[in-house]
Amino acid sequence: MALWGNQDNVGSAGTVSLDYDTGVVTGSGTTFGSGSAGAAHTEPHVGDVIRFGERDGTYFGDAVIISIASTQQCTIGSTMGLSGAAIAGVEYQVSTLPKSTVLDRSYSESSFVNKEAPSFKTLITTHVEASGGVAAGSSILSTFAGDLIPPNGPLVVGDLYKDGSSKNIPILGFGTATIAADNISPVGFLTVFFDTTLTPAIGAEFSSGSFGIENYDLGKVVSTSSTSVTFTNALVEEVGIGSVILLSDAYFVSLGSTIENALSQGDPISFGRFSSGYDKYTYGVSDANAAAAQGSQFAVAHSGWVGVQTHIDNHGNLRVKGEVLVAASGITTGNVPIYDTDPTS
Repeated sequence: MALWGNQDNVGSAGTVSLDYDTGVVTGSGTTFGSGSAGAAHTEPHVGDVIRFGERDGTYFGDAVIISIASTQQCTIGSTMGLSGAAIAGVEYQVSTLPKSTVLDRSYSESSFVNKEAPSFKTLITTHVEASGGVAAGSSILSTFAGDLIPPNGPLVVGDLYKDGSSKNIPILGFGTATIAADNISPVGFLTVFFDTTLTPAIGAEFSSGSFGIENYDLGKVVSTSSTSVTFTNALVEEVGIGSVILLSDAYFVSLGSTIENALSQGDPISFGRFSSGYDKYTYGVSDANAAAAQGSQFAVAHSGWVGVQTHIDNHGNLRVKGEVLVAASGITTGNVPIYDTDPTS
């Protein structure tokens, strides 16, 4: 029995189910053992690797076929490479990839072996500055933005605010925000009307920011009430209901949606991002695939059978590490995903 072949496109008609206890795979519409078992066979045979599920859907992992009882029944040698989730009536693929990867724990789909589900990683915790706190329904947090972003802090736009135990809201801006006017202010007015409980950094303690409507400056804050703010500069055009007011203040962190949990002054507020454990998968890479991947993160040193490990680091960056397991020309492909500049997408 060869340790590998050159086919990443062996036929995979029908669907399969697996009995984890016995290793028996039962097919529906399958063609196990049909046709020649030669170097260029077109149907699954003993020694081939069966890949349960779909990489762009639910993928259960790989196993080696060790015996075939009929066109609709075969047996696998080990479940070590599988996730452990029930396999019933699923799509599959068959390959002559290196069988050694099936018993290599680093390629296993089992969460007990090497997987870490994507999880929220707290990067920095600060506190609410505004004396009135932050009301539920606000999309602006009151904390000193300069402490959160480089060179003082680790955050970037797109990182997340942790709102309670289950909601994470993306950050849209540091030191800037917007809010819609909810009443009319005519030309010459100094006062603009909006719900200031939703803009917690506007108040006596934080009144040094700049404010504007579209392309002109409203100046500084003179006074506030719960429904309006008076500025130093008179309006040069009418503000209508729904007009977007541009806010800029060192104590603004603007969010992509409103918070559900109200905050009081001094309450801790945490920010972070998701990172995930690694995924490792064996690809059949033809000469054409290798050429297509050049210049990308997924560039390979040689065509052949390539193990590719990926993970998202705590900065939100995709990290890719490739290892040529077997350098070979003439790999025939057809299984998905096709290897290119991003076979994971």
